[in-house]
This record gives sequence, C-alpha cells and structure tokens, in this order.
Amino acid sequence: VASMGISVEVTHRLTTEVKRRWGIMSYLYALVDAFKQNRPFRAEIICDQQKMEFHAIQITVGNGRYYGGGFSVAEDAAIDDQLLDLYALKPMTFWQIMRFAVAIYKGEHDRSYGKVYSLRGREIKINTRKSMTIDTDGELSTETPAHFKVIPRALTVCVPSVPEGQ
Repeated sequence: VASMGISVEVTHRLTTEVKRRWGIMSYLYALVDAFKQNRPFRAEIICDQQKMEFHAIQITVGNGRYYGGGFSVAEDAAIDDQLLDLYALKPMTFWQIMRFAVAIYKGEHDRSYGKVYSLRGREIKINTRKSMTIDTDGELSTETPAHFKVIPRALTVCVPSVPEGQ
C-alpha cells in the first residue's frame, strides 16, 4: 500500500519517543497532531486512461485488501485480482475522520455518503501541484508524481504440497 496526505503526517509524528510516551494511544495522538497541520490538496488521477481531478486529504493505493494492522483499501479487493484499488478522502472535519476510521478498518468506506472517491484499475498515475511525500508500507519512500502498475505474474511463488487427507 502507498499513501499520501494525512497518513504521511501521522508517520512523521510516530517517533520512538511518542510511542514510548503514549503507548497504544500514540496513533491517536499522532492523528490529532497531524490533522491540525494537514491541508487538502488537489490531485489529478489517471486510472486506466480515465482522468479525474479532486481535492483530498488522503489518497491510498493498494494491491490487496489489508494494510496498516488491519485497515482495508477496499472491501472486495484481492491480492490476486490483478487490479489496484484507490480511495481518496475528501476534506472533512476531525470528528468525521474519527468516525470514518472505523469504516476504513471494516472496509466499508465506499458507503461513506460522498466522503470518498474510489477507483479500481490496472494502472494508476497520481499528479499533484506541489510534490508530496508517499508512504509505502510505513516507510517514507518517494514523492509525486507517482505511477502504479500491475504486472501480472511478476512473482513466482512456491508453496509446499499438502499431504493428501490434510
């Protein structure tokens, strides 16, 4: 999963010191602090040749359903469907985000009353006016513009055979 926006701000704030001081509440602390500094940004998304523009506070792209300790990119996403899923959060209040976090965890954010853009495709390009940092699986890794593409059968996976009857 790769994301930009408020999640990058949360990652910046989740230092070892913050985790030690706040424990399990460190994520909430980081989210509250990040929300204060976060500003909506304009993004241009090209998904399988279809172009759209919108304001967002968060964009997440994933190949599979789960990320970040159980959050869901899309309720029906699958690691083997050869598709990428994208969701983008429209600007909202802090309390809406707190309520929305439960929907993301359950993978039900597509039902969030117009607060989310959702896309699915084999290739996704993201452009922003100002370069934005991208968090990839919890690491600050690159910046926009970004290009995500599914490469079918790019990995060979070997699994042991299961003895008959097990």
